[in-house]
Amino acid sequence: NRLKKDMLFLGPAAFCNHVCRSNTALKCINKKLTGVVTTRQIDVGEEITVFYDRHYFENNNTLCNCITCFDIRSEFFAFCIL
Repeated sequence: NRLKKDMLFLGPAAFCNHVCRSNTALKCINKKLTGVVTTRQIDVGEEITVFYDRHYFENNNTLCNCITCFDIRSEFFAFCIL
């Protein structure tokens, strides 16, 4: 929530999808420029992902359907059924 304003990403950053356990992070370079930096090694062919915000999909991302959250919910429900 940089400067508490909406942001528009152009160029390659516009194609970074949200995942709660992403492989990149947004980094503020100056007042007008934000970059994308890696947080771990990215394998060849792996999608470049970024964590948008803790409340991007409602409070605490309760409506998030990223692969991380989907897997966690699947494991939780599988455990509850057993």
